[in-house]
Amino acid sequence: MAATESAGPATPLPALIDELSTATQSLLDSPVKAHCRPRRAGRPLAAISLALPGALSAATPGSWDIDSAVLFYSETDRVQAIEPVISATRWFDTDRALNAKLVVDTLTGASPNGAVPSRLPQTYTQASGNGSYTVAPNTIPLDDTFRDTRVALSSSWQQPLTKNLNGDFGVAASNEYDYFSLALNGGLRYNLAQNNATLSVALAYAADTLEPEGGIPISGACLFGASASNGCSATSFDATRRSADDSKDTLDLLMGYTQVLGIRTVAQLNVTLTQSDGYHNDPFKLVSVVDTDNSNGNGIGEPERHLHEGRPESRLKQGLFGRIKHQFFDRDVLDASYRYQTDDWGMQAHTLDLRYRWSFRAHQALTPHLRWYDQSAVDFYRPFLRDDEALPTYFTADYRQGTFTGITIGAEYAHTSRTGTEWKIAVEYYQQDGVDPGNAPGQLAGRDIFPDLEAIMVRLNFDFDW
Repeated sequence: MAATESAGPATPLPALIDELSTATQSLLDSPVKAHCRPRRAGRPLAAISLALPGALSAATPGSWDIDSAVLFYSETDRVQAIEPVISATRWFDTDRALNAKLVVDTLTGASPNGAVPSRLPQTYTQASGNGSYTVAPNTIPLDDTFRDTRVALSSSWQQPLTKNLNGDFGVAASNEYDYFSLALNGGLRYNLAQNNATLSVALAYAADTLEPEGGIPISGACLFGASASNGCSATSFDATRRSADDSKDTLDLLMGYTQVLGIRTVAQLNVTLTQSDGYHNDPFKLVSVVDTDNSNGNGIGEPERHLHEGRPESRLKQGLFGRIKHQFFDRDVLDASYRYQTDDWGMQAHTLDLRYRWSFRAHQALTPHLRWYDQSAVDFYRPFLRDDEALPTYFTADYRQGTFTGITIGAEYAHTSRTGTEWKIAVEYYQQDGVDPGNAPGQLAGRDIFPDLEAIMVRLNFDFDW
């Protein structure tokens, strides 16, 4: 399949990179590299330096900070991705800076389409309506025609507004074959208690437009041309579509408080609120309706037909994030964080992230990393629908909306030269285990319906001043 059959708004790479390969972003990690102006007291400077250990330096007016990275991401028999990133920051003085960043994501491989496995071969029409793909018996259906490329540009400006108040403003744009996003963001940070504490507030707005190849499917409509199509009435592919495109608006609010607890310890607490309105479906995900009485003749538990999913058109998320950093032995740093998230779809999630930066030699450090993530399913998650039950208002079989646990384990090696040039290499392993339904009928009983996942990530960084 060509790039026209992209994953649209549910492209997994940005979420996976955010969830699996980087530390949780917070106000301790500035959007641009941490350069601190001279402070009146020595204690705050020593403590704040724990925010980005090894990265603190004095900004030189007219200098450039160049940060670059390449991420290689590989799932077992599934999605493969490469993401190069380059970021450039121009310092006009010690606390005014302009940043620009370019990100390119390239994805290939196979992605679960949401349907259940069968003892028979299954054929699915591609999202564009042009062509089809077939999956083997007794396997989780994967769309192996998955291809996509995303290009994202962003820029931000930061500067002091008053003696104790700093502000920043940013704009970002992201484009795929069938998806475009434009975002604006701004934030304020107020220093108090002789720079030992910071109050922060940030606001972001994003406008997304989706125009998938083949158009927007009707929620609950049958997948046209699928081999298991009993009970479907559509006589043409266009009859399963409601429009050529759709959109979604998202508003994010963050309020945070950062406090120096001692010369070696800094802590932070954030509260977040996200409201999104518009199209939340993944136009490429399906839900199988399974036979419960062998009326189709293929056996109980076999899929009769596959429907396009349907999700609510609004979502409200709330989050609470806590983080603490502590310095040991005058050079090592423990970084621990916990995040709780919930929303009005019924999902609850817990994230525990632990890192220990071990500076075992001058200019060299090793940082082991352990991350645990646990998520409960949204209220309308259905790994399959039954033909003896009425069709619910909302339903999805997308495993990302189900119950699962994810573990990330890895380490990063960093080397900093005497001139400040730094390079890093990080290797991480990710394993995701989901919960299969206990009431699966017939041939689905005891099957692995939830697509478990294993992935390897390798990241290379090279940062220098110019």
